Amino acid sequence: MELWLSLIVVIACIAIAGFSSGAEIGFLSINKVRLKNLVEKGNHRAIIATKLIDNLPRFLIGMLIGINIAIITASCITTALLERWAIWVEIGLTIIIVLFAEIIPKTIFRHHSTRLVLALVYIIRAWYYFLVPIVNLIAMVIEPVIGKKKKGPLLSREDFRFLIEEGEEHGAIEEETEEMIGDVLELSETRIREVMTPRIDMICLSAEADMNEILTVFSQHHYSRIPVYDETIDNIIGILYIKDLLNFWGKADVWISAVELIRFPYFIPATKRVDDLLEEFQKKKIQIAIVVDEYGGIDGLVTMEDVLEEIVGEIHDEYETIDSPIKQKDKNTFLIDGYVGIEMINETVGLNIPEGDFETISGFIMERLGKIPLIGEVITYKNLKITIIEATEKTIERVEVEVNKC
Repeated sequence: MELWLSLIVVIACIAIAGFSSGAEIGFLSINKVRLKNLVEKGNHRAIIATKLIDNLPRFLIGMLIGINIAIITASCITTALLERWAIWVEIGLTIIIVLFAEIIPKTIFRHHSTRLVLALVYIIRAWYYFLVPIVNLIAMVIEPVIGKKKKGPLLSREDFRFLIEEGEEHGAIEEETEEMIGDVLELSETRIREVMTPRIDMICLSAEADMNEILTVFSQHHYSRIPVYDETIDNIIGILYIKDLLNFWGKADVWISAVELIRFPYFIPATKRVDDLLEEFQKKKIQIAIVVDEYGGIDGLVTMEDVLEEIVGEIHDEYETIDSPIKQKDKNTFLIDGYVGIEMINETVGLNIPEGDFETISGFIMERLGKIPLIGEVITYKNLKITIIEATEKTIERVEVEVNKC
């Protein structure tokens, strides 16, 4: 009778360990969005589960305590009963525990986390409350050392990305939408330097420009806002808006300078995150910012359009000619504009140009050569033959990249 009772206790301990192990992974894997929806509908089980999740660190400690108490108890009983075969008993018990108290329950709860947690939530809560006194004792020791965990968002960035990818795979979300949402998530990882118009490509007006010159520049470049500088481009003093010129359009003989119409510029560091800038654009109701480097010099400019293009792709005005910065000349040859980023080239063309203290193909070439090359100069890198097609004394404007297939 005593043997049978001991065996029943051992089986019960393994079951308790498996139940605790499953509850642990179940609460870590539960669908928080669905749980929140059920709470809003007044589902009592979902409300209980949410309360346990709100105190998740202590709940996990409780489940770990339950697992260890059950396993230690089972081990002690079996060793005492079958002391003669202690080694074999330990080996056999370890296999049983790994299978029935770890692998099987965790696998089942991971694949059916929400359904099982809600179905067993009353039992899980009762088991946790039974262990609370021990949990509180351990928490008294741990929390002063590591501090209390602050409540985080409903979904982490990784959780949200996973849900979106799953939705696209199962047809709930279109591929274009999934890509757009992915781009939004990447905004916090993107710096202004990566999306801005560099200084060398900026169109600016001198503070001394007259109305005739101002109207000519706006007509040629079709911009709605143009920076204005005093003496040098490193001294941007304002932004000129095209809507402020409407009263002067067609009146080029009006004597008024750019400085009389400018608005105060908004300066930002090149290291600022794109998502932070988007929020500032919305709050301040502005569309353009001047980017400065760590020394206070002008690095470039960034517009709301630049930020939105990171989400929805390239935006073109109806009168703008679309000219791809990467053109395929033949099977193994490409024409690439100098300002195109290395990451974009590697992804589009399938190359493997390394990253370094540069961002563009122009920067890569100048770092390799140590100078600004002349038109016709050739640089070789691994299986690439890069020929300078267009260049000025300041920068490389276009190159031809020939890929020699190995």
